Amino acid sequence: MTNAIMIMLENIDDKDKDDDGLLAGSGASDEFRCKPCNKNLTSLTRLKRHIQNVHTRPSKEPICNICKRVYSSLNSLRNHKSIYHRQHNKNEQQRKEVAQAREWQRDQREHIDRNYSAQQQQQQQHQIQQHSRMG
Repeated sequence: MTNAIMIMLENIDDKDKDDDGLLAGSGASDEFRCKPCNKNLTSLTRLKRHIQNVHTRPSKEPICNICKRVYSSLNSLRNHKSIYHRQHNKNEQQRKEVAQAREWQRDQREHIDRNYSAQQQQQQQHQIQQHSRMG
């Protein structure tokens, strides 16, 4: 957990913490409130993720690996990619699927070749045995 998240979590009122000093749900709905923006989230994990994505700057600015554009948050980068590079993502997925299919085909060919070689060896041994019996 980053220092910024720890600081934000430390700044939560004691009434929002349980006996161990951790966040507790607020009321029957068991929601966790973000102090900076008052957004309610349903779990501590989601609250931490929210603080990380919305209220803290990453140590290294997120950069789009496709167009090299720089973003202020990972959420912004994810949104950008889902909107502007959707086709690229589909193409990448298709490339992966084709590569997996080729690898599977290669493995099948190797398997068949091994079996064929073993069958040939058995046939040759059988022919040698028959030839030696005849002679």
